[in-house]
Amino acid sequence: MPRIDHPMIQALLRQAEKEAAENPPPTPGELFAAEVEASPEAAARKQRSLAILEREGVPINAYLPLIESETDVRRRAATEPQLRRRDGVALRAQLADWV
Repeated sequence: MPRIDHPMIQALLRQAEKEAAENPPPTPGELFAAEVEASPEAAARKQRSLAILEREGVPINAYLPLIESETDVRRRAATEPQLRRRDGVALRAQLADWV
């Protein structure tokens, strides 16, 4: 990356470095504590999943957020995937006609 010697840019970079040092990002443990407070069920599921991945040797990004809890998820009707597939086939047929 090229070095920028403009005084204003240098001052902004120094300020950003100072603020970053004063306000470090939260640790994975701090993030998880906040997640547990927000959704205990989802946090427990995340811990179980992370343990499985760790046993399998899969690299883990500890900063990834929780996914929705089961109570917040809308279950799809059994016919919804079929309707999506039908719509996809119809779209491909139309696109083939245009080409």
